[in-house]
Amino acid sequence: MKFILHITAVVTLVLGGSVLPSHAAAPDAEESEFRTKAKSVFTALTREFQNFKADTPLSPDQKTQIHTVLKTHRSEIRALMVEFRAARRAMADAARTDPGSSDSLAAADKIGELARTRALLVAKIGAEVRPLLTPEQIKNLDLARGKVESAVDEAL
Repeated sequence: MKFILHITAVVTLVLGGSVLPSHAAAPDAEESEFRTKAKSVFTALTREFQNFKADTPLSPDQKTQIHTVLKTHRSEIRALMVEFRAARRAMADAARTDPGSSDSLAAADKIGELARTRALLVAKIGAEVRPLLTPEQIKNLDLARGKVESAVDEAL
C-alpha cells in the first residue's frame, strides 16, 4: 500500500509539473489560480501520505506480505512504466509537430489505453493488499483517500 501511495504522489508530481509552464514570465490570473490549486492538491496528497505512514504503521509481517505482492507484479509495473514513458515521449514529439495529427491522436489513444491498464493493475494490487491490512489501517487509508479527493474537488 505504501508503494501505491508513493507512486500516486510521484505521478501527481510528474503530471503537475508537466502541465504547469515553468518558464512563464508573468502568469495571468487564471494560470496563477490553477498553479495555486495544483499546489494545494499536491500539498494535501503529500501531507496525507506522510500522515498515513505515521498513523498507520505496518507490522513486519505485513511489510513482508505486501512486498511479496508487489514483487509478483514487479514485471507488470516496470513494463507499464516503460510503455508510459515511451507514450509520453511520442505524444510530446507528435504534439510539437502538429497537435491535431494522426500521430498525436494515436499517441493520446495509447496514453489512454495505458491509463486504463494502470488503473486495473492498481485495483488488482489493491485487492491483494487490502486483506492484509487491519480494519483500523483500512479506515485510515479510506480517510486519507477521502481527504485527497476533497482537496481535488475544492481545486476544481
